[in-house]
Amino acid sequence: MRRALVLVLAFATMHFAPAVAWAQDKVDFSGNWILDGSRSDAPTGRDAGAGPVTLVIKQTATQVTIETTRGKLIQTVNYKLDGSVNTNRAANGDMTLSKSRWDGGKLITEGRGALGESVVTTREIRSLDASGKTMTVEVISSTSQGSGFISSCNQPSTTCTGTKQVFTRTSS
Repeated sequence: MRRALVLVLAFATMHFAPAVAWAQDKVDFSGNWILDGSRSDAPTGRDAGAGPVTLVIKQTATQVTIETTRGKLIQTVNYKLDGSVNTNRAANGDMTLSKSRWDGGKLITEGRGALGESVVTTREIRSLDASGKTMTVEVISSTSQGSGFISSCNQPSTTCTGTKQVFTRTSS
């Protein structure tokens, strides 16, 4: 009887402990956030001078919804967390496609969309600091001219940019 109990406990430890550890790596981005301009790269294009940038993030086990407010512009995106394709609208109304996945405690979202005659690919890396009060979003974007899909910044006719945005949680 004692041997059977030991075997059951060993089996449970081997099979369920990795799942518990995996689940603990995921973080909860839910809450209200405001862009910390002093620790973020300066906004450009339509974001320049738009006023404060705020986020309202709602997260479940299967999806993250982010409502971004820039001045009078409000944009909402939904990211499924199961690796399936996300379909959202860019601020200009064009369709974007992306996939999101966890990499430890970081949420990685890779996507692409059209901007005029160019193809834009993006990679967002979203993470929290140890306190859970500061969120960093690193964005790498590449833009290629023409109809070809370019996923590397080392290709001809490709322009790459990287930005870092730091947000402070204002409420959970």
